[in-house]
Amino acid sequence: MTAQALTAGVVMEKMEGSDRYTYVAGIIEGLAHARFVKDNKDTQGRACIYTWFYDDKATLPKIYAAFEKYPGTLPGAVVGALAATKCGV
Repeated sequence: MTAQALTAGVVMEKMEGSDRYTYVAGIIEGLAHARFVKDNKDTQGRACIYTWFYDDKATLPKIYAAFEKYPGTLPGAVVGALAATKCGV
């Protein structure tokens, strides 16, 4: 048996909706923490990422649309690029 790369396309095709959401929320947590560390423990960037994902109801559909558009890309790269357009890097 061979392992399958966990690309954005695999996330969309193989994961159930609730599992997909949890997986993406995990990516958000990782991005938010990395931003917190990068920003020398300033919480503004982390808060932007959280607000963008959890409060803006248009964000999740945009993420899923990007996963569909870039199925061969790693999910973290897709979500990171989208978060950067809203919250900077």
